[in-house]
Amino acid sequence: MGQDPTGDGSRKQVSRRAVVAAAGVGGLSTGLAGCLGLGGGGSSEPVKYISNNNSPQFKEMLRGFAEDFEEEHDIEVDIEFTEIGGDYGQRVSQLIQGGNPPDIINAEQFRIGAYATQDILRPVDDVLDAVEEQEEKVPEKFGFVYDGNHRLVPAVASVTNNWYRSDIYDEMGLAPPTTWEAEREAAQAITEADNDLYGLGYTTSATVYGSYHAWTRLWGNGAEVAARDGDTVNVALDSGQNRDRVREVLERAQQMVEYSPTATNWDWGEIYESYAGGTTATAVYSGGRPKTQSIGQDREWADATKRVSNPYNSSNRDAPLGNSAATGYAS
Repeated sequence: MGQDPTGDGSRKQVSRRAVVAAAGVGGLSTGLAGCLGLGGGGSSEPVKYISNNNSPQFKEMLRGFAEDFEEEHDIEVDIEFTEIGGDYGQRVSQLIQGGNPPDIINAEQFRIGAYATQDILRPVDDVLDAVEEQEEKVPEKFGFVYDGNHRLVPAVASVTNNWYRSDIYDEMGLAPPTTWEAEREAAQAITEADNDLYGLGYTTSATVYGSYHAWTRLWGNGAEVAARDGDTVNVALDSGQNRDRVREVLERAQQMVEYSPTATNWDWGEIYESYAGGTTATAVYSGGRPKTQSIGQDREWADATKRVSNPYNSSNRDAPLGNSAATGYAS
């Protein structure tokens, strides 16, 4: 993040910015270092990398990549692990405001958009070229182009799932929560049963996960969040039938929070921990942490954790609508 240290677009010496472009692509760091012209002369400053992947598995993997890079290039890599939600964004903002911005970040597409429009990201077309030369072409739909240049190196596409405890559902004769109707019936039945469980986690929080949860519900009701008009993207929530679709989602939220723990401050960590910790029987999540955390915590329901598509309103849709969000690296 920041400007080219040479001022002329070149890389005449090993800079923290150039190292970032190589170090941020995990197992391809060695190949990318050569593509970007990195030498082995070392650097007086460590590369600062802020990661929002803080699970034990990700920590082990990323530290391994960093150690390999340090050994090959004699450049220290300082990784700081944060929570994927609010803590992550606050930490990045804190470092930027303090005049010591991170060199590489994990970021979601929406966050990349905010940073790109503030002109604090460098183009990463060279990194994408190197990735595609070493591996395969990156699908265009997972990229992020701003002002004519790529600003994101996609790494993971997380599919949104409705995770549920099949042991509880089967025991109570409940249908998998694929539709609004099945989800509501199950949530009410599980919450009202004598099993110390809420039916699901339903958040209305003003957090990253809260927003993602709301988008999932809107899509499941056939609402368009935004619409493109040529090169302009406009908010579409208050236009046409979307107004009614949004109203229905809000009315449903009023109903569904009765079957959820108080979740007005929940972010990503709270939703998967509520599931893995045995508080809720259902959790909408982008990725697999409700499952992996249940396994990691040796929960008896780990094997019974199943996934289905996003719940949809069958009164105006006849099939589920999936969602996949790209996250990756930027510098």
